[in-house]
This record gives sequence, C-alpha cells and structure tokens, in this order.
Amino acid sequence: MNINNSIQEKAKELLAKNSVGVVVGFSKGTINNKSTPFFARTPVEAEKLICDSNCTQNLATYLHTIERKGKIGILARGCEARSVLTLIKEKQLNREDVYIIGIPCQGVAENGELHSSCKICTSKNPVIYDDLASEKVEDQEVDRFEEVNLFEGQSSDERWSFFENEVSKCIRCYACRNACPSCYCPSCFVDQSQPSWFGKTNNLSDTSVFHIVRALHMAGRCVDCGACSRSCPMGVNLRKLTLKMEKEVLERFNYTTGMNLEEAAPLASFSAEDNEDYMREE
Repeated sequence: MNINNSIQEKAKELLAKNSVGVVVGFSKGTINNKSTPFFARTPVEAEKLICDSNCTQNLATYLHTIERKGKIGILARGCEARSVLTLIKEKQLNREDVYIIGIPCQGVAENGELHSSCKICTSKNPVIYDDLASEKVEDQEVDRFEEVNLFEGQSSDERWSFFENEVSKCIRCYACRNACPSCYCPSCFVDQSQPSWFGKTNNLSDTSVFHIVRALHMAGRCVDCGACSRSCPMGVNLRKLTLKMEKEVLERFNYTTGMNLEEAAPLASFSAEDNEDYMREE
C-alpha cells in the first residue's frame, strides 16, 4: 500500500467511526506541482487526501483557526509534528483533542528543487503521533548552522547590508505570519494601536522592526519548517534570522523546539541559577 492509500484508509476509518470530526491534510491543487490544504469531513472526502513533495504548507497552522467539532485529525510530517507538539506545550491545543497521522518525510519541493529547510532537516520522522502512515525514513546528519556561521563571520556592515536588502523586498502582506503555526496571537503586535509599536508602512525602518521583532518572537518556537519563506511572494530570505534564533537558543539553553513535550520551554521558565550577567552594567 502506498502512502496516499494508507492516509486515505486511515482517514476514512477515523471519520466513519466519528473518532474525529475532520482530517486536515492535502489534496491535488488546481496548479501543476502545487497541492492545496484540504479538510476531509466525510469518508468520501477522505479519498482526496494526499501527501507528496508538492505539499508545502505547514498544516499545524490550521489547528488554532479551524472550527472544532470533536477531535481533529491531522497529517503531520516531521516539522508539522514538532509544531503540533509546540502548540500543545504552549497550551494552544490539548493532546487529547488531536489525532496525529504521522508521515515520515523526504522533503518538499520549491521550483523543482528540495527546499532549503529540507536540505538541513534532521527531523524527518514525526516525534509525536497516534498512527504512522508508512515506515520511518533515515534521518540525515548535517550541520544545520553552516549558513549562520558563515553569516556571523561577516562584518556588521555586511550583515546589515544583507538584512536591509532582504527586507526592502517586503510588501507587508504578512503571508509569513499567516503561514506560521507559532503566530497564533489573536492580536499581532503589528496590529496593536494602544500602544502602536511602529508604523504599518513599507518604509524600511518599519519593515525592519517588524521582521526583527517577529524573529525574536520565534526564539525557542520555530521548527524551521520553511513555510514562512515558501509563502513569501517576494522571495525574502526569512530563514536567515530564524535560524540564527534557533542557534542562539540551542547554545544558550541546550534546547531544540518541538522535540520533547515534558521539557520546559526556555523562555517560559526560569530558575534561581539562571545567568544574569546581561543585567549587570559593564
């Protein structure tokens, strides 16, 4: 049985037994080489479910927007499962309210090539699931931060020049925010008016602040699924900042996002032994 048949059979079983009210997955899109998110609510609709390299969104983002009627089923690859785990840890979702159909992943494609986030993925298999759609695949061992290390080796002027060039492309459509499972705040900081943190213009200073603050919000919460960069219509390299945040969290707290449900998130916990040198004046 191929993986699509396995997904469909499991989804049909869950829906037929009313074990879930909906299965969040993908179906064939209307554009070549583009699959689309799909919500199967009946066994017949479950026959449309697929998962392949053209399924580029992170489905976990729908878990905090979809209307809930009973338990939610979801197809979850490695990064999606980590996102689901993070939502559970951050009290946005109860574990018992979701049925996870785990899918070992070989990566997603962008413009016919393996996406940059998939090239350095070390979590191809879901870390949390109720059922697996296929046998696990072999994880790769790569240096996830090679690009960040090279970037850190540049001068501050060179790094800032790169950042300015990238964010100058931004049209403030917020596709990156909307595609991210960890951007679930009912009122985003960029939309607040009391206080108003900065303008919603395409001015470089406003755009820069948006991306810097958003990257900081992703510290300890980003699983590097790449959904933000794939959704960007202007091709802004958003992963440079989020990968930097991932490296900082790993080095400072020895923490990798979405790997352990019991492990406390580094920015949501504290101890009396925490290093407070950053608070002291030189």
